[in-house]
Amino acid sequence: MKKSKKNYSFTLLNSKETLKTKKLSNREKRYCSCLMKVRKNNFNPYGICTDSVYNKQGYKRNKMIDCGKYYDFSKYTIPMLRVFIKEKKIKGTSKMNKKQLLNVLKKYQNKKY
Repeated sequence: MKKSKKNYSFTLLNSKETLKTKKLSNREKRYCSCLMKVRKNNFNPYGICTDSVYNKQGYKRNKMIDCGKYYDFSKYTIPMLRVFIKEKKIKGTSKMNKKQLLNVLKKYQNKKY
């Protein structure tokens, strides 16, 4: 019997944003969701999210989690997309609308991963 490929979406931390994934654990999904939420406040999200999702609960993050390939960017607002693009140092996106930003991020995901 053939298995069909399915994309699963999980709502994380009562947010509107979703991640499409089969490979992330619940803790990793919470970490990735935290990164996008903290990133929009212009803080360094990696230390804050590692501390809140892992360290305060007695766990250690022992591997690098590359969340960029799991984000469903269509669920995020334009300011959140702009901050993500700025962090990844993608140039020439300052005057783009959401549809254009999504195309740039889709190319980034395909190229990077």
